[in-house]
Amino acid sequence: FPVTIERELQSKTLLALRLIGLGFKVLIGQQWAIFTQLESLPRGVILFKGYHKIFWQAQKNARKLGHIVFAHEEEFFIHFLKDRAESYFKAQLNWIPHRILVSGELEQQALLAGGVHNTVNAGNPRSELLGTIGRNIFQDEIEKISKKYGAFVLINTNFGTINSEWGDPTLCRKWAISSGMLIDGDEKSEKYFADTVAGEKWSLNFLEGLLNALEDAKITTILRPHPGEDIDWWRYRDWE
Repeated sequence: FPVTIERELQSKTLLALRLIGLGFKVLIGQQWAIFTQLESLPRGVILFKGYHKIFWQAQKNARKLGHIVFAHEEEFFIHFLKDRAESYFKAQLNWIPHRILVSGELEQQALLAGGVHNTVNAGNPRSELLGTIGRNIFQDEIEKISKKYGAFVLINTNFGTINSEWGDPTLCRKWAISSGMLIDGDEKSEKYFADTVAGEKWSLNFLEGLLNALEDAKITTILRPHPGEDIDWWRYRDWE
C-alpha cells in the first residue's frame, strides 16, 4: 500500500474487526471516493477522520442522505494544541456530526470551552498498535528490517509546510485556509502559521547538522519523511 494509506490502515482494520465482532457490517475505503458514493451506500454510520472545515460539506451531505455521522480528528492523536485547534471550534460542530470522538480529555475540554457539546472520549485505535497487538502485527516486518540494517537511528521528519508534496508552500497555505486550520487575515492564526514555517526551518537546519554528524560517526541512519512531504526533495538534496 502507499504510505499515506498504510499509516492508518492497520488501526482502521483493528477497529473494523471490533465492530464486526459486535455484529456490524463494515466498509473500508478511500475517503474521497466514499464521499462521492454516499447516495449509493446503505444507510449507516460514517466515521470521518477529521472534523475540521474541509470535511463539513461531505458530513452535511451524509446527514442529508440519512447517514449517522461520527468524526474523529486524527491530527490530534499525538499532541493537542489548543491554539491550533481553536479555528476548528465552530458552532456548526454541534449539528454537522452527530458525535465527535475525541482522543483524550484535553481535546474534549477544549471543545466544550469552544461551545461544542456532542463529544465522546473514545481514545484512538492507533494507540493500541503501540502495545502488544502492534508488535504482533508488525513482528515479521520488525525482524526483516532488523536483519537488513542491524542497529540504526530512525528519524521521522515532519516538514509538511516547507516541503509539501505539492511542491509550493503557497499551495500548502491555501489548503490550510480551506481546511480551517488557518484563518486568512486573523492575526493570531497567521502568527501560528508563520511560527510553524519558522519552526520547520529551524528544525531542518538542526537536522542537517545531526545527519552529517551521524554520517561522520558511521552510524546507520534511516530517515522517514512525513507522508505529506516531497520525498524527492530529500532524495536529491545536497547536504553540503
